[in-house]
This record gives sequence, structure tokens and C-alpha cells, in this order.
Amino acid sequence: EQDTSYIPGTRLRFKEPIDISFGGNARHDLLLPLTNSNWPELQHVLHSAICQLQPFLLDAVDQLLPCLHGSTTISNRSTDPGSVEVVELASLVVRPGSNHQKFHGDYRRFSPLTGKDDANSRTLQEPLVHTQSRMGKLPPRLVTFVALQDIPSKAHGATGFVTGTHNAEAHKLVYDGQGIDAKDVSDRKAIDAATAARQSILDISTANAQGVVTASGFRCGDILVYDASVLHWGGPNSVPNNNRALLYFGVARSGAASILSSQEHDEQMSKMGFKIAPPILIQDVVSTVAFAESTRHFAPVR
Repeated sequence: EQDTSYIPGTRLRFKEPIDISFGGNARHDLLLPLTNSNWPELQHVLHSAICQLQPFLLDAVDQLLPCLHGSTTISNRSTDPGSVEVVELASLVVRPGSNHQKFHGDYRRFSPLTGKDDANSRTLQEPLVHTQSRMGKLPPRLVTFVALQDIPSKAHGATGFVTGTHNAEAHKLVYDGQGIDAKDVSDRKAIDAATAARQSILDISTANAQGVVTASGFRCGDILVYDASVLHWGGPNSVPNNNRALLYFGVARSGAASILSSQEHDEQMSKMGFKIAPPILIQDVVSTVAFAESTRHFAPVR
């Protein structure tokens, strides 16, 4: 079956998968079909994971993710299952011979937000210029990894995280070149300092140092949740015949994806015959019969 629907601002598929390769064809994002009845195991894992994580995801999205400019304020967001939507569902496959990725965040952290933030009203929004810079990209989100196989060591292509880097200060260091990229190539001291800074970051991010967590020791069925802005990297896979695979899904504030969807892209999709589908809220995944029925013959995700 071919997809005829899409949700603006997301990477969700409904009927057919799409394989996106990168990293010299050694890494693959396989976008998976959310509602294809021929994939009951996929529906089970998503349903099981979200059922178990729902209270945590609601609170974490409310507390951690920035509000885009123009967002609608939802009262009691940390307890409202309609306040969070699913924006991606895929399998990340890393083949033998893949290289060490540069560390990066999957969305940018800018300056601290301004506005009112108290127990009765959370109205913090980022400036318009920052939201505009995100146009056409996935929104700020939390990502959940589900291990599809044991990942006993770094050599198996484990993902590493530099904890505490989901902030504007860390992102400035990486993306704005402060202390990393020499602006004046004729200044030898600046070049040496930039080289040293890059090496220091590489050393920290690839060693078993305090503040660094790697997804090695992951067992099949284990779950790992992270803020997608945390600086991280995919390690090299040096184990023969090991096509390391993870299932993952991303959740964001409800409505954030549609804010970042460009009108030009939506018009192109319409010309191709695609129709806009409503967002998939986590309450839909938890309550929909199709998802619930698919869990009957499976054990829970660990």
C-alpha cells in the first residue's frame, strides 16, 4: 500500500516504510508505517512503550522542551495526554564499517526563554527569530530508543551522550564556533586553540569520563529516553555481521510540528495527491483499539 496522507511537520508514515541512508550508506533511518496491519509487532512495541512511559513523557515534555513562538498554552500540560504528539517512528540501523559520528544535537538550543513561569501559568515562549530558524525541521522533542538486540559494547555501534548539554551555552560552543573554530586562519594561536578545544571535546565525548553516558550494555527490550538537543554521537560499528538496530520514536509538544511545517512543502504534498491527517497524540496510541489489540500476544517492553 502507498501512503496518501501525511501529518505536517512530522516524519510519520502510515502504510509504507521509507529507507533514508546517510553516513556513506552505513547508517539507515527506516521510517516505519504507523498503522499498517501487517506490522503488528511494531504497533505492540509503540503501544507498550508509551503506556509505560506516558506519565514521564507528559512531565518531561512540559518541563524540558522549549515552547515555539505562537504556541497555544495548554493548562495542566503535565497531566494532559492531549498535550503531546508523536512526530517520528523509525528504526536506526548501523552497519559494520560505520564511522564515528561527529557529536551533535538533533535540534538547536538558543538563549533562555523569557515570559511568565509559575505553578499556575507556563507561558514561556522562544523569540520569533528562533522559531523561524527551525522552519522545515522537526520540532524540539524527546526521543525514546527501544533496543531490538543486545548492544554489549561500544564496538557494536553504541550511541554516546554528553549529559548536561541540552542548553544554550553548550550549543553556542559547538555551533557558534566559540572556542572551537578559528575565525582568522592566519592566527596560528587561534588555530592551535581551536584544535585543542576540538580534541578536548572529542576526548570527553568518547572516554568513560564522568558526565558521559553510552548506550552500550543495552539489552533487547530496554528503553532509553533523551532530550534530542543533548549532544550525542553514533559510535563506529566494528563487529562483523552486526547490523545493529534500534527502534525509536519522537514526541513533541502538541501543535509544534504544524507550526514548523512550511506552506510550500504542504502545497507540494497536495499537488502530489497527499491529504493532511490529524496529529497522532499519545492518548491516541494508548486508547486506540488497533494498538491495544496488537499487544495481546506479546510480553511488555522492559
